[in-house]
Amino acid sequence: MILINSITFVYIIFLIFFTGLFGVFAAKRNLVLFLLSMEIIFLSASLMFSVGAHSSDDAQGVVFTIFLLAVVANEVAVGLALLIAYTRKHNISKLSFLNLVKG
Repeated sequence: MILINSITFVYIIFLIFFTGLFGVFAAKRNLVLFLLSMEIIFLSASLMFSVGAHSSDDAQGVVFTIFLLAVVANEVAVGLALLIAYTRKHNISKLSFLNLVKG
């Protein structure tokens, strides 16, 4: 059996985080890719809480991870619903339209 220490998980989590961060900066005009990249960033944060909870033998990190994933899932559901409604009305799915929606 191969044992992997916490530092290896932290490196993998940083790789996931920077992949999401690159996606945020690369998806300048596509809102779906932007939301997907933000989801990847939140996933890396929740994984970091899980690794911290595992290394310290504490259940609070796991509970916070479950709470964080529930909040992020709701945020993405609302964001995608708004995107679908706006796209159906105006036939636009780019981030440049956000300047038009300012109040």
